[in-house]
Amino acid sequence: ASRSQPDSKPEACAKTSGEGQAAHNWGACYEALKQTPELARLTNPYQGGPLGLIEACVAGDLSTSGALVIKRVDPNPPGSATPVNVVNFSNDTTLEISRVLQVKVCDRGGYTISIGEVEF
Repeated sequence: ASRSQPDSKPEACAKTSGEGQAAHNWGACYEALKQTPELARLTNPYQGGPLGLIEACVAGDLSTSGALVIKRVDPNPPGSATPVNVVNFSNDTTLEISRVLQVKVCDRGGYTISIGEVEF
């Protein structure tokens, strides 16, 4: 709900931008989120350094250990065989609409650990 407010922080993640400005997108929002104190202090416990964002965990690939995976959950039309479509964000994905995000982290062996889903 706070993303709908005119003074939401970080500004790059707001649902709407100023009149006449391009809509906010995921690439700029993610960069702004990384700078927030809550995320800036997180580190990768296996690789060291800042917590990185990757597209998917790969079982057995130790380079993915400790990385963060964030996907968007898009609803399919009523009557579809699957109710939702889970896809990766692209940097130019607009943030004008509310989305459900799936948050996951890769364990030491590169396997996926589901953290949860949040309304964004």
